Amino acid sequence: IVDIWQWTPFMLLVLYAGLLSLPREPFEAAKIDGASEWQLLKHLTIPLLIPIIVVVLLIRTMDIIKVFDTVYVLTRGGPGDATEVLTLYNFRVGLNYFYMGRAATISWIIAIFVILLAQLFFRILGTEFYKKRT
Repeated sequence: IVDIWQWTPFMLLVLYAGLLSLPREPFEAAKIDGASEWQLLKHLTIPLLIPIIVVVLLIRTMDIIKVFDTVYVLTRGGPGDATEVLTLYNFRVGLNYFYMGRAATISWIIAIFVILLAQLFFRILGTEFYKKRT
């Protein structure tokens, strides 16, 4: 619930800004051609918002991967290890048990995963831009 209250307004604000930045001409042309509001949403608004949605999802995904403070402050990973996330586990391995090599390895795995995920998101974004240009 804390995460929803923390990030939903920002994500909606970014999506709203993206919605305001859409060009008006395609919408006016579609209305002249007799398109309904549903057709405008399905065939114009959502496809034009896909790059913004991908960026919002990338930001949100990277934030989810690095979440530590909220879990640590609210539950410290408890009860038991029910709310333990990867970053909290890495913290415990490195600073509570002093397995520095294992903690460094976990950090590298997280970094490589984030880089691969970002490349996937940008590949999707690039594909959308490529489709629009051809």
